Parts: sequence; C-alpha cells; structure tokens
Amino acid sequence: MKMQEIKKEFSNKNILLTLTAIALVGIIFRLIFLPFNLPVLYDALGYFWYGIDMSIVSQFPLGHDLTNNLWPSILGIMFSSINSDNFLDYSNAQRILSSIVSVITIIPIFFLCNRFVDKKLAVLGSALFILDPRIIHNSILGITEPLFVLMGVTTIFLFLSDNKKIIYLSFATAAIFSLVRYEGILIIIPMTVIFLFRFRKDRKMIFQYLIAIGIFILILTPMVIVKQQTMGYDGLISHVGSGVEVAVTSNELNEDVDQRKFFPLLGITNLFKYLGWILVPNLILFLPLGIILFLKKRDIKKKSLLLIGIISLIPAFYACSRGILDTRYLLIIYPILIIFSLYAINWIGEKTHRRDLIIVIIFVGISISSVAFLDIKMDNEHEIEAFEIALKNSPQLSVINSYETESTYYRSTVIAEMKEFPILKDEVNRKISILSTNDVNSIEDLLIINEKKKLKHIIIDNAAERPEFLKEIFTNEEKLPYLKKIYDSKIDGYNYHLKIFEINYNQFNDLRN
Repeated sequence: MKMQEIKKEFSNKNILLTLTAIALVGIIFRLIFLPFNLPVLYDALGYFWYGIDMSIVSQFPLGHDLTNNLWPSILGIMFSSINSDNFLDYSNAQRILSSIVSVITIIPIFFLCNRFVDKKLAVLGSALFILDPRIIHNSILGITEPLFVLMGVTTIFLFLSDNKKIIYLSFATAAIFSLVRYEGILIIIPMTVIFLFRFRKDRKMIFQYLIAIGIFILILTPMVIVKQQTMGYDGLISHVGSGVEVAVTSNELNEDVDQRKFFPLLGITNLFKYLGWILVPNLILFLPLGIILFLKKRDIKKKSLLLIGIISLIPAFYACSRGILDTRYLLIIYPILIIFSLYAINWIGEKTHRRDLIIVIIFVGISISSVAFLDIKMDNEHEIEAFEIALKNSPQLSVINSYETESTYYRSTVIAEMKEFPILKDEVNRKISILSTNDVNSIEDLLIINEKKKLKHIIIDNAAERPEFLKEIFTNEEKLPYLKKIYDSKIDGYNYHLKIFEINYNQFNDLRN
C-alpha cells in the first residue's frame, strides 16, 4: 500500500472516530437537558395524539387537523411498539426520537460542508451544528424541525452532486422534505432554476428535468392522497396558497398585527433581529467575515447554496410578517450559515498558522458556551413544578385563563388522570378550556367577556410578562372580594409562586350594578 493511501485511510478513520465522538457528545447534551418528567406541549402534543391514535387504529387516523403528518405518522409506528400505560413514556420516546434524528443530521452536514471546505473544517461544521444550543433545545421538544432539517440538508448535499443519478435522488428527498413541513415544497423553485441552468447545454435537459420532477411528484402523491382522504385538504398547495392569499390581500395600514395579518415591514425588521439572535453564541464572530470570503470566488455550487438559502428564508419572513416570532423557522438555514462561518475560521487559521489548534479551541468553546446558554435558557425545575401544580389542581378546573407557557400543562393533566392508556383522543371524556387574555386590559373586561364561556377560575403567577391588571391582583388580592383564593403554591413549598382564584359572578355583577 502506498504511503499516500495509508495517510488517506488514516485520515478517514480519524474523521469517522471524531464524528462518532461528536455525535456521542451531542446525544449526552440532549439527554442532560431532556425533561423526562414533563409531557410534550403545543404542536408536539398534536403530533403525540396523532401518533397515539395511529398506533391504536393501525391506520392513518381521522379527525385530526394536522397539516404536517409525516412526523406524527413515524411516531405512530414507534408508539405501536411501546408496551406501557404511562403517557410520559410515550412523550419521552417522542423527545428521544427527535433527538436521535437531530444527531443523525451530523452525517449530511459533514458531507455538505465538505463540498465547500476540507474534511477537518467539515467536521468542525458538524460540531457547530450538533452542539448549537438552539438545535439542542429544539431537538428535545418532539416536533418536526429535526427531521425537517435532516431532509433539507440531505437534499441540498445530494443536489449539489455532479452525478445525475444522485441529483435525481435529491428530488426524492426534496419530496420527503416537503412532507415533513409543507413550506419545504418551496425548495423545488431553486432546484428547478439551478437544474435548468446547470444543464442548459444538454440536449436532453427537458427530458431529464421531467424525470426529476416526476420522481418528486411520485413520492409526494401517496401522502397527499392520505391527507385529502383523512383531513379534506392536500396540506401542500392548499396551505402555500392560503399563505400567498394572506400576503396579497392584507392591508398594512388597516389591519392589526394580533389578527395575524401580513406586515412586510415588520417582517423585515423581525427577520433581521432573529437572524442576529440565532448567531449567538457560536457564529456571531465568524459569519460577517465568512460571507465576504464565501462570495469572493463564486461558482455554480456557491450560487446554488445562496439561492436555496434565500428561498428558505421566505417562510421565516412570512411568519415574522404575521407577528409569529420563533427562531425555529430559521433553523433550516443554520447549516448554510455554518458553511459561511467555516470560511472565516479557515482564513483565521491560515493567517495564524495554527489552524488545527484554532479548530480544537472553537470546538471546546462551543461545547462550553452551549451548556452555559442552555443552563440559562432552560429551567426544568420550574417547568416540573408548574406541571405538578397543574396535576394537583386539574380535577377541580374546567375553564381557565391562559398564562403561557405554564397553562399548557393542563392539556396534559387530563391524560395523566386516565386509568387506562393509550386511549383514542376522541375517547378522552374531560377537557380543560384555556381562554386567551390577549387584548384584555382589566379584570372586569376579562370576566364580562368570558362569563358566558363559563370561566370559573383565574390562575395568576408572578411572571413579569403577565398583564398589569393580573399582577395587581396577585399583589393585592384582598381588593377584589368576588375573587376567592382557593390555592397558593407557596403553602405547598414550591419556588414557583402561583395563585388560583374562584370567581363569584353574583358578587361581581352586584358590584357592577
């Protein structure tokens, strides 16, 4: 064996071992912060119920208004193999599976980075992704983004190949990408433009593109039919079209942000703000220089990556323009931002002649900063107390006011009360309604608006972001005789301070009159 081949084999072996080590660190970080004593919330709870129903009926369930049903369908397959009557076991399995999917993304991330930088930097790019605090936090929520990013990165990596057969395969993964989240279908726009431009001199270009788009449609069609039959809409064109309609028909001057209308100027402001926010703490130092270096010598692959990145920002811009502020819409472009940053890291390494040392320092730095960031951001002790308080008080409550995010736990307490589990969602015989306090400026308005909705209890905690009138009640509860305090978490020794009041509408109406 030649020395060059020995070095190559040794190098590849080291890369495999390093990636494996990074993956193990990524798994450990996720397990450290994974809240095993808490149920999934929000969108994840909808996916949870879809998966539970599917595992029971052994087919795609009816009665779920769930646009993105590929991830919950995968959950349904997994849930069917779990033999437990504890709903938290299913919730934890959902979180663990999404964490594993997130860590698996290290593979296509490495290969995508390696299309632009050498293998050592590609390994660092994998670490920057897998150890990023927002990626870690998102991966333990049990929602769609880990699978969405995995399929998105895989699609881009395959599409940038020089092999036509692999490019065809990228159209298949693009279809799966679209099924995970419906906005993924937008990727077909840059893929079409780039495909036609790259192979414009090939006589068979149109025929080859028809094959590619045929593969894309062939993969999409079965699940689209399932959605149409079980939900009444295709979940792709129907929702993209609705978004376009909102953007076109909204009047910026006459509509209110809280009504979820489209405000492009607000969208631009929020988009740049959140783009800056996701760079903290790991990419903020490298990205500006990295973009300049990336753009210096542009080839077809760089242009392709830029176009795909710009199109990928459209859903985030749309969400920001409607006042939906969440960094998870930007996670799909995170791998592209990492590639930009790697150019800056490479430049710094070459200028200092200590590139390997700098790579090691950055790896250690991102590990420490990610743990510190997550330790500050995530307060599992507070969340566990909030869930325990909800469990304790749930039996006597039926309609309550919203106090996000803690009030969401009441949707799970009705599951915890069940003597048998798993059970179909429609067979749950008790529900707790949670009424919004948005646009309510006084306790009088809150009670007048919600008396007919049978609001019987008000729950108030000491969170700083609560409306001023609720904070006033929390501090001076004795001023309102028609509110009778029936629970105070401090009596039970919780650090999380929360009070529950029962409403006496007869007394309230007498005072009003």
